[in-house]
Amino acid sequence: MKCETNDLLVPANAEIVLEGEAVPGARTEEGPHGESTGFYGENKQAFVIKINCVTHRHNPISYGLICQLIEDYPRSLFRSGSFQTLLVNATGMTNIREAYFPEVGRMGMMIVSAEIRDKDEPKRIMDAVWDLANWRWVIVVDEDCDVRNWNDVMWRVVSAADPDKGDVVFGKQHPPRQNRRTDEDDYDPPLRGMGIDATVRFKDATFPRVNKVSRELTGRVAARWKEFGLS
Repeated sequence: MKCETNDLLVPANAEIVLEGEAVPGARTEEGPHGESTGFYGENKQAFVIKINCVTHRHNPISYGLICQLIEDYPRSLFRSGSFQTLLVNATGMTNIREAYFPEVGRMGMMIVSAEIRDKDEPKRIMDAVWDLANWRWVIVVDEDCDVRNWNDVMWRVVSAADPDKGDVVFGKQHPPRQNRRTDEDDYDPPLRGMGIDATVRFKDATFPRVNKVSRELTGRVAARWKEFGLS
C-alpha cells in the first residue's frame, strides 16, 4: 500500500511504518550504544532522519531491542535455522541434526549436533563451518545433545573433550576483512577458529551410555500428554 506522505509502497501488514526523509548534509553525534558484543560502541557522526508520519497496524508488535551482553530478540533462532540449511546444502551432510548460534560475545560461536559416523567427522564438520563463516568457536556434539541447553553442551565438553588427544583443534586463519559499515580504513582483526570435539563416539576412551531420555521416547510421551491427563 502507498505511504501517507509520499508515493513509496510499504507492506500492508507491516507492524510499524516510519515515513520521513534524510536531511541533506546534516549529521549528528550517535551513541555510544550498548552493542550485542557486550561492549559500548563508538561515538560516530550519523545521518539525520526527519520523521513526518508514523503509522501502524492494530496492536503492533515491537521487539524493542535492548542490547546488553545478549540481544533481547530471537535473532539467534533466525540465524541458526538459515545457517543449518546452508551447512547441510553445502556439504551434503544430512546427518547434521542441528546448528545453533547462541550469540554470546564477540566473533560468534556455533554448536553443531550430528550423528557421528567415523572418528574424523567432527573435524570435517568444523572445517565446513569455517569454510562458510568466520565463526571463532565451533563445538561439535552428538545428535542426542540439546544444543540450546548450555549445561548439556558444557557437560559434554568437560566429559568428552581431551586436549591431549586432539579433541581441541585450531582451524584456518581468516584474513582481515575491511569493515564495510564505514568509509574509514577500519579492519576487523584476523580470525582463527578453535574447535572442540565434544562427541563420545569413536573416542579412545570407552564411555558408558549417556544418562538421558532419548528424543524418540520424549516425542512419544509428548504425543500422548493429553491422553495421560497431564495437559
